[in-house]
Amino acid sequence: MGSEESRLRAKERFDKLQKNAQEGAKAMADYEANSRAVRAKSERLKALRLAKEADEKRLAAEAPPKPKSKPKPKPKAKPKSPPVGK
Repeated sequence: MGSEESRLRAKERFDKLQKNAQEGAKAMADYEANSRAVRAKSERLKALRLAKEADEKRLAAEAPPKPKSKPKPKPKAKPKSPPVGK
C-alpha cells in the first residue's frame, strides 16, 4: 500500500507541476501580447504627434509674419511730494 500512496503523491506532484507550467506559459503569452499592444499604441501615437508637429511647422512657415506692435509708452511718473512733518 505504501507504493500506491507514493505513486499517487508523485502523480499529484506531477499534475501540479504541469498545471503551473501551463499557467506560466499562459501568463507569459498574456504579458507578451500586452507588451506588443503597448508598443503598437506608442508607435501610433508617436506618428500622430510627429505629423501634428510637422503640420504646425508648415503652417507657421506659410503664415505671414505678424506685424510688430509699437511698444506702449510708459506712463510718466508723478513727482513725489516732500514728506509731511519735516
